Amino acid sequence: MLIDELTGVYNRKYLPRVYARLRSDLERYGAPSCLALLDLDHFKQVNDRFGHLAGDAVLQKLAAFLRQHTRGVDTVVRFGGEEFVVWLAKTSKSEARAVLERLQRQFAAEKIEADGALLSCTFSAGLVECDEPDRPLDYWLRLADKALYAAKRGGGNRIEEAAREKSGSSDEAPSQASTDRRRWAIAIVDDDELVRMMIADLVRKLVNEQGRKADIYEFGDGLSFLESPFYQSGRQSVVILDRVMPKMDGLEVLNRLRQERKPYKVMMLTSRQDERDIAHALNRGADEYVTKPFKWFELEARLRRLLKELDE
Repeated sequence: MLIDELTGVYNRKYLPRVYARLRSDLERYGAPSCLALLDLDHFKQVNDRFGHLAGDAVLQKLAAFLRQHTRGVDTVVRFGGEEFVVWLAKTSKSEARAVLERLQRQFAAEKIEADGALLSCTFSAGLVECDEPDRPLDYWLRLADKALYAAKRGGGNRIEEAAREKSGSSDEAPSQASTDRRRWAIAIVDDDELVRMMIADLVRKLVNEQGRKADIYEFGDGLSFLESPFYQSGRQSVVILDRVMPKMDGLEVLNRLRQERKPYKVMMLTSRQDERDIAHALNRGADEYVTKPFKWFELEARLRRLLKELDE
């Protein structure tokens, strides 16, 4: 299923297909594209004041507006929550910024009917020009997410352009000391293939930065993870565990880990904003939690901490 049921636009699972097509255009014709990650400003206040039905109406309005005011070659994706991706084909960064500024002005002037009231909303955006075909999808999403964070921190209703990441130690040969240390082991347990792919790319980046090596294992559900040779080995590892999965719930998997005293650092992924649900996971032994849709800088920071703890 590639369509978001609420808004009618593509969901995040469609992004790898979009990137494959646009990367092919870049390789064949030298035509860059631009990825914009949009986030509705003060969306929580809309939900709190007018209710979730009003929030849904705002999301539907933005999705329809973006489809109506972008080209047929462009792609609109609901990334999760109140975040959307607008991928502009064969577009330079300066052209994309002009498009986003126009969209911001026009959307701010729209009136949205909710619970008998007329609302006006704005959005912020992080923008990155995708001009290197050898980069993974996660690289561009991470840059756009950091730029979006800067736009939100600047007060909202802004567009920020991404700064490229420096290669740093990832381009340098690891020292002898680092190559002699044991390998890290990381398991990613999530039924969303795109999420697994993006987290695996992030893990590889962090591993390379530290001059380390790692074994990365991916599982589509909790049961296959528990039945795997990786789990049976009891190797000290970081386990990134989705809260809601088919066959076996993430909390059930976490219970097994703690009952059997496996030496794992566990990061729980959840799309539930309920503080009680988060507390439940922490009380059962999760070391960290991150809510979906991810803020990649937050996921990266928490994952760094868990990897560091493997050496302690």
